[in-house]
Amino acid sequence: MSKYIVENKQSSSFFMSFCFCLGIIAKQFYLLPNGSLQIGDILMMVPAVLLVLQGVIQIAPIDRKIGLFVLLAAGVNVAYYFYYKDAAFLKYTTYLVFSFIIIWTSRQLMEEVSFIRMLRISCYLAVLVQAAIAVLNMGRSLWGSRYIGTFNDPNQLAFYVFSVSMCGYACGVLLGERTSVFLQIPAIYLIYRSSSMSMTFGFLIFLAFAYLHPSWSQLKHGYLYLVLVLIAVGGFYLASEIGLLDNLRIPFLSDLTQSVLWKRTTGKIERADGGFFTAFIRDRSMGRILDEPIYLLFGAGEGHWIRYSTGNEIHCTMIALLYYYGVIPYLFFLTWIFSNLKGIKKQLIPVYIAIILEAFTLVNHRQPTFWLMFVIGSHVLAKAQVPDEESAEMADIMNDRVSNIKSIGKQSEKHHRALSERM
Repeated sequence: MSKYIVENKQSSSFFMSFCFCLGIIAKQFYLLPNGSLQIGDILMMVPAVLLVLQGVIQIAPIDRKIGLFVLLAAGVNVAYYFYYKDAAFLKYTTYLVFSFIIIWTSRQLMEEVSFIRMLRISCYLAVLVQAAIAVLNMGRSLWGSRYIGTFNDPNQLAFYVFSVSMCGYACGVLLGERTSVFLQIPAIYLIYRSSSMSMTFGFLIFLAFAYLHPSWSQLKHGYLYLVLVLIAVGGFYLASEIGLLDNLRIPFLSDLTQSVLWKRTTGKIERADGGFFTAFIRDRSMGRILDEPIYLLFGAGEGHWIRYSTGNEIHCTMIALLYYYGVIPYLFFLTWIFSNLKGIKKQLIPVYIAIILEAFTLVNHRQPTFWLMFVIGSHVLAKAQVPDEESAEMADIMNDRVSNIKSIGKQSEKHHRALSERM
């Protein structure tokens, strides 16, 4: 009977892991308008339903902070819903609830290292699928210039590729397996095609520190290397502006300087006549923060964009959540992030530098992979006290714990029987 229970539990665990990872892959197929429940979302919800049916409802202590954030944020949105009679506040609340379910579900699944292995494979497979669609010209483009693939927006494509690549790399670190830079080439290609400046910036930061500079973890060298990277990028831009690259007649560089991504980047730099900070505030629709900073205290709610002159939302997750929900809920959000990342291995730090910096440029908090990344950072195998060479061994030990428990149970039963016979 006990053997049947253990095997049934293992089968159920595999099925839930499979559904979640398949959902990560399927998340790239936007069959319905933005904001709708997509097939990938449904697949990732299946494990949550099964866990509840199995009676697993406990919230990990580390996730109670983000639970409080969601609860308080929902309260702010509901209050504004009754004031403005705009259902958008309720819609954005459901996104937060969905994100919390993803956090809770992935936390449960990550107890099995087999899930981490499956997740790593799924992430790289997801990028390869999207790259194949692009190479075969089966994807779509926006306005005939920015590639969107199977998504509805170029930034959706870019963030998905960026985040699942980071997730795959992080899972490799947890398993003690070095990830080759060549696995990042499909992601680089897709982000370049999307012409997303934010994701290009984030991915370059990640590549610079994760692959190009092995001793970046020493603080003084890390800052020096970052300065050198910025100087190189600035020098490349200057050389392009004065025509030096045209005279060199290098095909790749010539194509790059004629690309949509390059023209968008240089165009925004040229429009920053009032200074970088002013241009950034204007470009990310954050002027309302300067106009009405009082909302930083108690929140303006997430929705009803027509009340603002720009008519849209703030394009910056790390600032938007503070403005939408106020300082107290935001502190729970920040505390949760730092609790997850406390003591992580140095190999993972480039991932979170890139993720957090990029979150200052776009809205990422409605994507499940944004939250999944921080759950990965809290895993025991992500912490610095676990040496890299021991990660794979520890992963095998954790994977075999059900078998060990079963073996101990049998030994205990034999010992009990022997004592009974003696008596």
